[in-house]
This record gives sequence, C-alpha cells and structure tokens, in this order.
Amino acid sequence: MQRRPVSRRRRWSKTIEWTNTRDSPVEALEREYPMRVRRYELRRGSGGAGAAPGGNGIVRELEVLEAATVSLVTERRRSRPPGAEGGAPGRTGSSLDA
Repeated sequence: MQRRPVSRRRRWSKTIEWTNTRDSPVEALEREYPMRVRRYELRRGSGGAGAAPGGNGIVRELEVLEAATVSLVTERRRSRPPGAEGGAPGRTGSSLDA
C-alpha cells in the first residue's frame, strides 16, 4: 500500500496492491478499506468441460461504503482460458458496476 497527496480536499489516497490470490481474507479487506464484501463464492462450472476441467473461478461482490474511484486489473474478460489435455475452454470473467 502506498500513500500519496492528491488534493487539498483529500490529504492522501491508497493504492491497493491486492493480489489475485485464491483466498484473500474478507476480514482484512473490510478492516482496512471502506468496503463490505457482499458475496464471495466459487463460480461453479466456470473451469470448462472435458476429462480434465480447469478450476472454478471466484465471484466477489463488493460494496464501497464511501465515495471512491476504483480501478480493476483483471484478465480473461475477452478471451476464454484455454482447455488442457482435451478439456474445453473455461468461461470468460466479467466486472460489473451496479
């Protein structure tokens, strides 16, 4: 995490280098940032079909509790993850703003 001045109205901002780990602790995110985790679960069936299906993706639904600018670093939004050893490609991901 890095803090830097941004304006007279706000004295600092946070740059979150939240890794794309398989199991980031919900409690750590909610304790450190003004966010609430509304949903965190496996995305069943997203790994593709076949004899050797890939792993399931993860669904994360966050509620931002204060005004914020949010940037996401993601992958597999346009292209499907390839299948291996005869498996079908997995499903693409999505990022939604409600």
